[in-house]
Amino acid sequence: MFVSIRRYRDAPKGFCREVEVGFLPILLRQPGFVAYYAVEGTDGAVTTVSVFSTAAMAEDSDTLAADWLKSRPGPEIAPAEIAAGRLTIAVPTVRG
Repeated sequence: MFVSIRRYRDAPKGFCREVEVGFLPILLRQPGFVAYYAVEGTDGAVTTVSVFSTAAMAEDSDTLAADWLKSRPGPEIAPAEIAAGRLTIAVPTVRG
């Protein structure tokens, strides 16, 4: 599995909800989709993690995210900082 991590430094309040309603449905339709996570940081940034079956599929998700970001209504947000790579350790249970 492969992961793309995108960090949005200047995400406005409510950005995660926008992602959930506007971008996540697009992502869920993509071939090879495995999982998606969004984290609201204490510094105001939002970091997202997309997990896909192949590196190409994870890379394609970056393009989809950039296109969605440009097309969404509201204040402009700077492009995400992106890190990507092979998923080497995964513990699937999330404990709250």
